[in-house]
Amino acid sequence: MMRRLSLFLLALALAFLLLPHVFPPLAGYCRANVARPLTALIGGVSARVPFPVAGVLFIALVAAILSLSILACWFRLAARCLALFLSGVFCAYAMMWGCLYARPSAHAIELTPAALNHLCHRLIDEADDALARVRTKYTFPDLLEAGCRLMSAQTQLPLVPAKAASRPNLLSALGLAGFYSPLTGEAVVNPGDCPDTLPFTICHELAHQAGIAREDEANFCAFLACERGNLPRFRYAACFTTLLYTMRSLRAVDQAAWERAISHMSPALSARFNRANRPADIPVHGMTRIQRAVTDAFLRLSGDSYGIESYERVLPLIAAHWGIR
Repeated sequence: MMRRLSLFLLALALAFLLLPHVFPPLAGYCRANVARPLTALIGGVSARVPFPVAGVLFIALVAAILSLSILACWFRLAARCLALFLSGVFCAYAMMWGCLYARPSAHAIELTPAALNHLCHRLIDEADDALARVRTKYTFPDLLEAGCRLMSAQTQLPLVPAKAASRPNLLSALGLAGFYSPLTGEAVVNPGDCPDTLPFTICHELAHQAGIAREDEANFCAFLACERGNLPRFRYAACFTTLLYTMRSLRAVDQAAWERAISHMSPALSARFNRANRPADIPVHGMTRIQRAVTDAFLRLSGDSYGIESYERVLPLIAAHWGIR
């Protein structure tokens, strides 16, 4: 019985992962009628707990897998329980997250150096304007609530606020500003992240909670929410975060244009940019390199061919949104 149930769950998971790719209309159906309802149900339960359930769940999963793996060496029943357990976790992942990658990705035209330079200057102007309008001082809980309101309005979905990471130092060591846990429906952010980008990170993770799996599309959804919302703090964070992406891309193709863009910034924006921008000659921490490699592999295996580069694929989407060619 356990063996048959394991095979059924495995087959169900593969169906959710593969069939939407074969029949594209299924991708939208799975998102609207399977992934979103399950996320809303589980996320609503998780929201009642003041700390991220994802961390507890991760420890419990690891403990269960290790325990069952050890017992499986001597007991056949333990081996069957392990197979059933892994099949169940895999099926839950496929239904709540894996199937979302089957949705067609947003079409993005590659930016020319001239368009990239234009976008860079537009973002500098927008960031400077928003920074000058920032008046309200937000506490971290205020940012979580405001981000949830913006993203709920943008997605037209009843989202729940993101949570602060229980171990922010660990996330900082891994180079993580935040993450989304599909098995608990939680958006988790690092309160120790750069304050200039933190509001945008909150919105990005909530975009995942809304069922947007691809990183470029989650960035774009968050950008639109911050741009359209009447909160200069969030609008600034969106422009500043994408400005960091744009400046890196511009420097790679035109050093002189990058230097001119630096000189175009106001002193206040330039100081913030220098604090947030990691100089090229500073080595990346070993744990951060491992995290990036794992994240890149996960995204590619999930169906995002650009891997971690997909975060910066938001730039052509923003350029098209602003009519920059």
